[in-house]
Amino acid sequence: MFFLLKKREWRIYLIALLIISIYPLINIYINKTKPERINTPVAKVENSQVAFPDETQNVLAEKIEVTVMPTKKQEVNREVKLGISSEDYTRADGSIPSLEKQLGITFNTVSIYKQFGHPTNKYVSEEDLSYLKSTVKNLLIAWEPWNPLEGGSQSVDYLQQIPKGSTDEYIKAFAAQLKSFSKPVIIRFGHEMNGNWYPWAGRPEEYKTAYRYMVDMLRKEGLTNVKFMWSINAENVPLTDIANVSKFYPGEAYVDMIGIDGYNWGGSNWRSFKDIFSSPYNYLNKTYNKPIIISETASSEIGGSKAAWIAAMFAALKSDYPKISEVVWFNIPKEQDWRIDSSQSSLEAFKSSF
Repeated sequence: MFFLLKKREWRIYLIALLIISIYPLINIYINKTKPERINTPVAKVENSQVAFPDETQNVLAEKIEVTVMPTKKQEVNREVKLGISSEDYTRADGSIPSLEKQLGITFNTVSIYKQFGHPTNKYVSEEDLSYLKSTVKNLLIAWEPWNPLEGGSQSVDYLQQIPKGSTDEYIKAFAAQLKSFSKPVIIRFGHEMNGNWYPWAGRPEEYKTAYRYMVDMLRKEGLTNVKFMWSINAENVPLTDIANVSKFYPGEAYVDMIGIDGYNWGGSNWRSFKDIFSSPYNYLNKTYNKPIIISETASSEIGGSKAAWIAAMFAALKSDYPKISEVVWFNIPKEQDWRIDSSQSSLEAFKSSF
C-alpha cells in the first residue's frame, strides 16, 4: 500500500514537471500568432470632419480604412473655354480681335447665323470666312430653316420642304463652302426648337425628320470637318417639365454634342446662371452621354450687377458643371446690350475670370 501511494505521487510529480517545462514553449507560440503591437504616428487629415491628435498613439499594425467626409465642396481647377457670337466676324480689325487683346485670351469658337431663306445671308462665302480661316478658332453656325425678313408669315415651310428634296441644291452648295473652309465647323440646325418664337418650334416629328435629312445630306458630301449640335432653349415654352424636350431629340447617331441657350433678361426677372441652367444641365447630363456647351448666353445690366453675374457664372462652371467645356457669349446688342464690354465693370469681370 505504501509502495503504491509513493508511486502515484511520483507520477503526479513527473506530470507537474512536464507541464512546467513545456509552458514557455506554448507561451512563445501564442505570442508569435498575435499581431505585433507597434507605435505608429497617426496622420493629420486636412479639410475633413475627422481630426486626429498629434501625439503618437499605440495601434495594431493592421490595415485601417478611414472614410473622410469633406466639409465643403472643392472647386475643380479646370479650364472653361470661351466662345463669342459676333456680327463683325469677317473683320480682322473688328470686335473679336479687340476683345481678345483686352481680355488677354483667344476665343475658342466664333458663332454666326445663317438662314435657308435669307436673300443675302444664306451662304458662308470664302471671302467672309477668310479672317476666321487665318485663326485657330472653331466655327459654330446656327443654321436656321426660315427667312427672318418674313417674320411669322413664312412663304416657305422649310421643315416640310427639306425632306422632300426641295432644298438639296442649296444644301450641297452650302456643304461645298464648308468643305473649302477646312477648319472645324459645328452645325446647330434649328436651335431652340422647344420654344415658341421660331416657325420650326413645337413640331417635334417634322423637326427630327428635317434634321436627320440635313445631316445625311452633309455626310454624303464627304465633309470631315463638320460636327452636329442639338441646341435647346434652357426651358420649354410654354413651360413644361424639361424632360419633354427629349421628343425633339433626333437620335444618337445624329448628335455629336448638345447646346443650351439661356439668358438673364434682368429687371424684375433677374436670374442667376444656376437658376437658368441647372435644370436642363442635370437632365441632359443624366440622359445623354454627349459633351455639353452653353451655345448662347448673356446677362442684362438692368436689375442687378452684370459683373457679379459673370463672376458667379465662371465660378459655378468650374465647380458645379464638369461636363460643360465651353460658353459662347452672345456679344450682339439686340433686345438689350448683351456685349462683354457693355460696361467697364462687365469687361473687368471677364478679365478677372481668366
